[in-house]
Formats: sequence, structure tokens, C-alpha cells
Amino acid sequence: MSKINILSSDIYNKISAGEVVERPASIVKELVENSIDAGAENIEITVKNGGIDLINVVDDGCGIEKDDIDVAFLPHTTSKIALAEDLSEIKTLGFRGEALASIAAVSVVEMLTKTEGDETGSKVEVQAGRIKSKGEFSANTGTSVWVRDLFYNVPARRKFLKSAGRESAEITSVVGKLILANPELKFKYINNDKLIYQTNGSGAKEAIYTVYGEEAVKHCVKFDDFYKNLRAWGYVSDLNYFKPNSSYQTFVVNGRYVNSPQLSSALKNAYKDFMMTKNFPFAVIYIEIAPSEIDVNVHPNKLEVKFSDSNAVFLSVATPVKQILNNLSHDRARLLLERDEAQRKFKRDSDYELKHLDTHNPLIFVNQKYEPEEIDVNSLLVCTDSDSDADLSVQPNFGIEETQEFKPALEELVQKINGKNLSEYTETHGENSVYNQKHMLPFSKCYRKGVLFRSYLMLEDYENELLHLIDQHAAHERILFDKFTAEYETRKLEIQDLLTPYVRHVSTPEFQVLCELMPQMEMMGFYYEPFGNNTVKLTAIPLLFTSMSHKDFFDAVLENCGEGFDTKSLTKDILAQKACKAAIKAGESMSVFDVDYLLKMLDENIFLKCPHGRPLVATYKKSDFDKLFKRIV
Repeated sequence: MSKINILSSDIYNKISAGEVVERPASIVKELVENSIDAGAENIEITVKNGGIDLINVVDDGCGIEKDDIDVAFLPHTTSKIALAEDLSEIKTLGFRGEALASIAAVSVVEMLTKTEGDETGSKVEVQAGRIKSKGEFSANTGTSVWVRDLFYNVPARRKFLKSAGRESAEITSVVGKLILANPELKFKYINNDKLIYQTNGSGAKEAIYTVYGEEAVKHCVKFDDFYKNLRAWGYVSDLNYFKPNSSYQTFVVNGRYVNSPQLSSALKNAYKDFMMTKNFPFAVIYIEIAPSEIDVNVHPNKLEVKFSDSNAVFLSVATPVKQILNNLSHDRARLLLERDEAQRKFKRDSDYELKHLDTHNPLIFVNQKYEPEEIDVNSLLVCTDSDSDADLSVQPNFGIEETQEFKPALEELVQKINGKNLSEYTETHGENSVYNQKHMLPFSKCYRKGVLFRSYLMLEDYENELLHLIDQHAAHERILFDKFTAEYETRKLEIQDLLTPYVRHVSTPEFQVLCELMPQMEMMGFYYEPFGNNTVKLTAIPLLFTSMSHKDFFDAVLENCGEGFDTKSLTKDILAQKACKAAIKAGESMSVFDVDYLLKMLDENIFLKCPHGRPLVATYKKSDFDKLFKRIV
């Protein structure tokens, strides 16, 4: 009996649709790209309920001939290529002939189209890949497509869609990329009857303003460079404007926005000397290259391209952007020098004026009635007669300065978290330097040898022949993080209204995400509300976070608002930021008593990593040093 089946066209089309139509945003992308290929100058996009209920794309392109309508919805039918040789010279966004057929296979599609030479337009309804009706209607030149009831016949696919708000945000992000990739076209985007984007087609800078707002435009700088056979140009952020993730980077190759590891790496390389970790530059970069030098037929979604000369593409972006950043850095240094010189001049002028003041008749007024209070000198003594026999010996400082910079609060011990893995006790530092908390003296019992680089505490465990280096910042950060976590989990949630609400302007996709997350944020104790166009107003926060920067809060939310967002991970990130800012810094000095407290807390902490994953302790055996000095092999 034969085991190989010939799939029906219905099943085949549904399988094919799974490669092209991943979510509603994929449909928007495919339809808009068809409009662009049709030569449209005006494109209007309307979606409802995250694109699940309705997606409507209207353009003023060339339209579809009446004789081609029946063929347009069949698989692998396209007007963009005819021969295999055409694949090496693709100049259109679409070419695979899969979009309309895939969309129609999993939804109800209506299309009204008219060419310039036709007196009337043609309207066709397609359901589950089959034409249900067709007729002539009055229409303007161009094409209108309505997509309804997405995945109605594939319930398994519909079940895996995100919430309507999340799908709307994804569509908004895709439309934003399309606007940035085609700044010369006029776009109008309406989501749930609300106008989100509208452009005049006046160029890249207007597109950036529309999608990302005034702040991005204010902090972006243009570059334009030719390298070998390609042109790279666009806008990148200056040295004062960074974002929490890489979603603010758009790469456009021959009018097609793509995901490009080469371009991402080039941008990262250019900024590596000017940017802190966990920061990402804003960028909109355009690459113009001969079609024969790239391969766009990599994946059905057409988001990936391959370059024949990846090194040239890398250098075309990295070199000019780095040069611009160097110039900006030099300009900033020059401005700082000028500011310092201005301050010195002001000081010189002030000193000159002071020297020429009339000092012979100073205006001094004396209170003749002032009578000083009698002071009991004995009350100022640290040691009184009653405790004169007390042991006043002081523990040696071991190079640790006596300061008050670090004063950890002597509060109740941090609650232990149940169910920890035994592996959390163990850290490995090299081949033979294995540290295990169960087989060593407590840190507080080790002999203190001093401080290395004013950052690392040096402890010697004579009994086990171990040397411990403790990162004072990471250790204190871990202790504070556990303390804050215990307080957050055990205390009743107390809300503090802000005397002055904090207002934050965000991009359109961020605004949609923040609006969707409002109920979850309120459960955490953070209250904010929409406040004008793409602006939110923070009005209340948990009492525990009153010392936290409001900017840091929004940065943490936006950094964690991806596909795997959950309030638990966000809370951890916010508490980690709070602990990091409150902890003693590297280079700061601690008193002996502060060190005692720190080590005592570490003895009772089962985690030996900071909240960000860095180790707190590096431990070395005596044998490691014997090998280093060739005492043993």
C-alpha cells in the first residue's frame, strides 16, 4: 500500500501560507510591498482588532488587468519576473508569487482594482483560496484589498496569536519600517479608527520624525559615503541619544527593510568606544547596491539578504559613522575646554574685583549681647569613667580607609528563597580554581589581607589554603537586591502619589505597548496614563521605588516589553537597577565595620552572583600560585 500522498491544493496552500503569513503584520507588509511595486504614491492602511478582524490597504498604483485577476490568486504567479535569470536582477520587493495566494488561503479576501485604461474596476471575493464572486464596479485607478477573519479556517494558528494590542503594536512597527524604507511615498495609517501615522513623502527626516518623534530628529546626524560599488547613507544618533534595545535600528537595502547581521555589527563596531553596555544607537541606514551583488531569495518573508561582498558592506557603514562620532567627540571636548576656560576667566575676574575691594572699612556687625553657653566637656568624651576599663583596642585597618561613604543599614536578615539549586553555591574560576561554599571558612572568619585597587577585598583562608577576592560593588549589590526583593514580596504594596507627575514622550510603537501594559503595571503599583500624542504621564509609584529615577522605570519597561514580557522579570530588573545604584561603587572606601557587615551578610547568602549575573567572589587555591611561580608543575 502506498504511503506517499499527493497533497490537495487546499492543504498545500495552508502549509505555504504558514511560511509567508506568520501574523497580521506579515499581511500588512506583503500588501504594502505589492502597492509599492505597483508604483503607488499614496498608500492608506487600516486595521481593526490587531488585524484579526480587518486589514485594508488602498493604493493609487497601476492596478491589475481584468484578465489577470483570476490568475493573481493562484500560487507562484507574479508579474515581477519571467525567467530564472531575472532572479539575479530583482528590483522589486515582491517576486515569489506567494503573497496573495497565501493570504487568501487563510482568510476572506476582497479586492477592488482598476487600471488607468479601464472604464470600470473589477471586484473579486476569495475565500479559502477559491473565488466566490466577481463583478465590475466603479473605482479609482489603483487597488484596494480587504482581509477579514484571519485564520478562521486554521484555528490552531489563530490560537497562537498574541493579544490584539500586541498584534497592533507589531503592525505599527512594520508600518513604521515601511515608512522609513520609502520616505518619498505618502502613507496614512489608521488603527482602530485612530490616525497613527500620516506622511507627506518629503524625505527621510520627515519619516524619522513621524515614526520616532522630535527627540530622535534632534539627536540624529546624517552620513553619506560611497565605497566601491555601493552607497551607504542615512541618519545615526549622536553621543547623547541611546535606546534600550536594537529595535530602533532600521536597515534598508535597495528600498527593502531587512534584518542584517553585517550592518548591525558595523553599527556596533562604530559605537563601541562611545557607548556604555546595554545601550544601543538609533539608526536609519540606506544601502544602494547593484541587484546582482545581493541575494534576496533567502527566505519567504524576504527579511534576509546575502551580500556578495560582506566586508565592503561592513566598511561602508562602520568607517563613515565612526568618523562622524570621532568628530562629535572632538567637538564636545572642545566645548568642554571652552567652558572650563570661561569658568577660569570668570574666577580671574572675580579675584581681581575682590583684590580691589575697600578692605579698610569692612561692613561687620557684632552682637554685643551674645553670651556663649557653658558646655560640659565630659559629655563630649567617648569613654567616660563608667567604662574606663573597656577594651579600646581597634582592629587593624589592613589598608581599608575609615570613612562613612558606605553605611549599610543593620536591618533584619534577608529572607531565604526556597528551592535553590545546589549549583548556585559553586563558582569555577579557571581549570583548577574551584570554589565551594560548603568546604571553606565563612568569609567573616577569614584573615583580611587588604584591598586591591580599592575595589576587591582580599581574604585569606589559612585552613583551606584559599585566597578570596570579593568584588565589593557586586557583593553589596547582591545583598541590597535580596533585601529589596524580600521587602517587595512581604510588605503590603504602598503607593506614593508623585507631587509632580513625570511626563515621557515615546515613539508610536512604544506608546501602544505602554498603553497595553497599563493594567499589569497598576498591579505592580505603577500608575501612568496617556497624556497627549505619544506621551504618557507617570502619576504614582510603589513606596519602595521612590528613590528610583522615573526615566529608569520607563527604560526598564521598554527594555523588557518584548515577546516574553512578564511582570516578574520586569520587577527583578527594576530592583536590580535600584540595588546597583544604591550599592557602594568600585573605587570607594569602606570602614572596617562596613567590611564586617558585608562579610557577615555574604556568609548567610546562598547566591554568589550579582543580579546581573557577574560573580561576587573569585577564589584561588595555593596550588594555583605554586604553579604560577613554577613551584609545582
